[in-house]
Amino acid sequence: MWSFMAMAGNIIASFKSTFTSPTDDAAKKIAAKLMDSLNFLFSYELFFATCWTMLVYMSMLIAAFLVSVIIGFIIYRVKLLAKVLEPFISIMRPIPAIAMIAVGSLILGGGSKYLPFFVAFLGALWPLTAAVVEGLKTLPKSYIESGITLGKTNSEINRQVILPASWPLLFNALNIGAPIALLLVITVEYLYPSDSWTGGIGSLLLQKHTSFQYPIVVTIVLWLSLLSIGVETILEMIERNICKWNEPDEVSSHE
Repeated sequence: MWSFMAMAGNIIASFKSTFTSPTDDAAKKIAAKLMDSLNFLFSYELFFATCWTMLVYMSMLIAAFLVSVIIGFIIYRVKLLAKVLEPFISIMRPIPAIAMIAVGSLILGGGSKYLPFFVAFLGALWPLTAAVVEGLKTLPKSYIESGITLGKTNSEINRQVILPASWPLLFNALNIGAPIALLLVITVEYLYPSDSWTGGIGSLLLQKHTSFQYPIVVTIVLWLSLLSIGVETILEMIERNICKWNEPDEVSSHE
């Protein structure tokens, strides 16, 4: 009985010292955690991890976008190939992007350094392709007919007519594929971490989580949110510069 009472007293004393500390001590602890998080934002550790993650992410997003545009134009212009490719795209489209991690780990192995590249490319490819194909279908057929009337060749029609008219549709597809690719890169890095700086933000997140550095974990999550917002903002700026003709004029907006 006496030993039980002594143990209970120690637990209560520990509880009081932890949760009923003076206001000054609590404020100092909070300030110290905030300073640790702020210092981490400007650390080389986060900088190199961010550089590697963004390298994988942007390279595979651009590659998937280019391939999806090529496939979309082929389906739009060659009816015979459209009948062959469209059913395949319809089958691949409903598959969750996260399932590509299992496919990639089976093909390349879980410890492969190329796994984030493969998963990001494959996961973003099918949503991008489906969005590009559906977007190109909305283009009026009169665009092609006008090009033929003006004596344009097929390549000139594709470059001078269809491509400029499809830029807003292509950017809509890119806005769909961009967050998917980033999600897959972070997830692969988290599931298959690396001790080197090529582990990326996902490996860094797992490292801080397993070492119970929860303020740093929250900082990394907020940093990922800022990265997503930054990518979206950059895409919007590029779209506005390329598709100036697609912006409504002030007169029509007032009306």
